[in-house]
Amino acid sequence: MIFALGVIAFLRVDSDQWVPHPSPVWMRYATNVGEMQQATLQDGTVMHLNSGSEVNTNFLPWQRQVLLTHGEALFTVMSNPSWPFLVEAGGVMLRTTDAQVSIRVHENGETNVLVIKGHVAIDRGNPAAIANVPRSQEAPRWGGRSTAATPFHLILTAGESIAMSSTNVLVREQLSPAVLKRRIAWTDGWIWFYQDSLTEAVAEFNRYHSEHLVLVDPALGRLQIGGRFRSTDLDSFIATLEHSFDVRAMPAIVPGTDAPTIYLTGRCGRAQQQCNWPMVQ
Repeated sequence: MIFALGVIAFLRVDSDQWVPHPSPVWMRYATNVGEMQQATLQDGTVMHLNSGSEVNTNFLPWQRQVLLTHGEALFTVMSNPSWPFLVEAGGVMLRTTDAQVSIRVHENGETNVLVIKGHVAIDRGNPAAIANVPRSQEAPRWGGRSTAATPFHLILTAGESIAMSSTNVLVREQLSPAVLKRRIAWTDGWIWFYQDSLTEAVAEFNRYHSEHLVLVDPALGRLQIGGRFRSTDLDSFIATLEHSFDVRAMPAIVPGTDAPTIYLTGRCGRAQQQCNWPMVQ
C-alpha cells in the first residue's frame, strides 16, 4: 500500500477535543541509527520510537492511521472506543482502541507484536495461515475503504506476543512479567539479554551503532549471554565479551566505507587454535 506523505504543524490536544484537518495529510516521525524519540501524537497517544525507525500518522474522523515502515515503536494508545487506532507494519494490520503495544518490523520481513496492556486485533491478510482462532465481528476501515474482505482473525491480550512472516504465524506465546520487562527495556535505553546467543546479542547492538560488530569465529556465536547494557555503551559490551568470554576485539576501517568495523574472535594463544580473522589495512 502506497501513501502520500505530507507535513503539517504539530498540534497537541486531548483526543475528545481534536478536530481533524479538512484535508488530512501524513505526519512523519523518524530516528537515525543510535537515536530514540518519544513523541505525543495528535490524539494524545504516546509513542516511543527506537533506533533507525520510521512512523507516519494520519488522523481521520472515523479512525487513527499509523504506518510503521521500518524499525520499532511502542504505542500507549489514548483510549477512545469510538475512534479505532490502526497500525500497518510489515503487511500486518493491527487494531485497538486503548492498548499499550510494541511493534517491530525486521529487515527480513518478519513482524513482532507484543501487547503490554489491553487487547489488539491483528490480521496478516492470510486467513489460512491463522487457523482455529476467533474472528472479530467488526470490519474496520482503512484509508476510507472497508476491509470486510480481510477481517481481523486474531485477538492478542496483555502479555501475549506474536511473530509473523509474510505467509504465516511463526510463534505465538504468553510472556511472564519479567520477560515483558526485558522486551521493552529499550524504551529506557537498555538492552537486556537472558540466555541469548552471542549472534543475537551482536545483532541487537548493531541496531544502535554505526560501528558494526562482526563475529569472525562461528563458535563464538553459540555462546550464551545475559545481563543488562546501555544501548549507547558499546565499549562496556565489548569489555564484557573480552573479560567474560575471552573474546578479542579488533577494530578496523573497511575500505570504501566510513563506518569502522570491530571484528570479534577467540584468543588464539590460549585456545591453541588457528585464527583467521580478516586483516584489513
